[in-house]
Amino acid sequence: MMCKSVLIALGTVALAACHGGTQLSATPSALSSCPESANGSVVTVQWNASKDVKDGTVKLWVRSPNGDDAEPTMWAAQLPEGSLATGKWAVPGMQISLTDANGAHTLAQIRIGRTPCKH
Repeated sequence: MMCKSVLIALGTVALAACHGGTQLSATPSALSSCPESANGSVVTVQWNASKDVKDGTVKLWVRSPNGDDAEPTMWAAQLPEGSLATGKWAVPGMQISLTDANGAHTLAQIRIGRTPCKH
């Protein structure tokens, strides 16, 4: 299945949907590109896949900003609706994907944005 994404950046929220009603967002949706932020920041990820996943769990996957060809790393298996904070490891350009329980179908994905460094 080809995933069509709609990305809306409103300062704190980015949404992407691939199936009927799955939503995935991150707060903040963009992180500073300043060198002092290079070690990472905490981002809260919220999702709702309850319209596409009736029973079971979903999986959250992360991929580094430079890892488009690399396999994503599974971050968590959760209920179809919820939220979870990253550790202080989220960086600009990092991709977060939400899949079904077996990881075969991508329900939604977002990429953490980058804000210019202002000194």
